[in-house]
Amino acid sequence: MISKEFILGFNDQVIEKVSIPEWNNAECYVRSITAKEQDTWSMEASKQKKESRANFQASLLVLCMCDDKGKLLFSPQDADALGSKNAGAINRLFNVACRLNGLSSDEVKELEKNSVTPQGENSIYV
Repeated sequence: MISKEFILGFNDQVIEKVSIPEWNNAECYVRSITAKEQDTWSMEASKQKKESRANFQASLLVLCMCDDKGKLLFSPQDADALGSKNAGAINRLFNVACRLNGLSSDEVKELEKNSVTPQGENSIYV
């Protein structure tokens, strides 16, 4: 039988290495986020106006991109700069972040409704 102590003490964070061809095959790491982080991100994303959602993908990636130990590389203030990077690379990382965090394409579409974010060939929406 599972206990509260087991659940609260278990390290359930997942970290995945992702190769990014657009960045000279550099290897990046993407991590799962906590339920609290996901709720906060979802609430903020759903409250944003259409004009401010241009960095929708980057706003999730600043919570997920990390080193091989899980330490975040970016802060929320870096979302604009990260959003200025190659769309193929960002789409690839975003797709991994969505998969690791159990975000279905329907959930993401609902959050991103009326967004101005491009939906390229590497997107989960295609």
